[in-house]
Amino acid sequence: MRKGFTVVEILVVVGVLTVTSVIFVEIFFRSLRGGNQAQTLGVIKQNGQQAIELMDKNIRLADNVVCIGSIGSGADNTLVIEKEKNYTRFRFISPTSSKNGYISQDNVDNCTAPSPAGSLIILTNTNPVGGVSVLSGSFQKDTQAGFKDVILINFTIGPGVGVPKSLTDNIDPLEFTTSVELR
Repeated sequence: MRKGFTVVEILVVVGVLTVTSVIFVEIFFRSLRGGNQAQTLGVIKQNGQQAIELMDKNIRLADNVVCIGSIGSGADNTLVIEKEKNYTRFRFISPTSSKNGYISQDNVDNCTAPSPAGSLIILTNTNPVGGVSVLSGSFQKDTQAGFKDVILINFTIGPGVGVPKSLTDNIDPLEFTTSVELR
C-alpha cells in the first residue's frame, strides 16, 4: 500500500483553492468599491446640502436682488444680493480637467466685479480626490406683481475630478434645487 497523494489529487486541491480564493478576493474588492462609492455619495450630498442651506439663509435675509447674470458661457451662474448696503455674490464656477468646479461667495457690488483680495469663500470641498465638483449651476429670479422676489437655485454636483474613473462610472451626479423667497 502506497502512502501520499497522486499528482492528480494535488492538482484538484490546488484548483479548488485557486477558484475559492479568486471568489473571496472579488467579493473583498467589490465591498471596498461599494464602500468608496457610498462614501463619495455621502460627500456629494453633504456638500450640496451645506451650500444650499448657506445660500438659502443669505438670500432669504437679503433686502433685494442686485443682479443675476452670466460670467463666461452658459446659464445665469452669478447672483448678487444686498442687505443693509452690504453686497454678497454667489457664483457657480465650472470645472476644468484638473480642477473641481465650485460654488463661491464674496463681497462685491455687481455681478462682474473681480473678487476683492481675501473675501472669496468657497462653499464646496475642492479637493480633487476627496471633494466634489460642481458641474453646472444657475440662478433664476421669479418676479410676480404683489409678491416678493423668489430666487430659484439649481446646481449639479458630481465626484471630484481626481476620483478614479472606475468609481465615477458608477456614481451619477446629484441635482440640488430650491426656491427662496426674500423676506
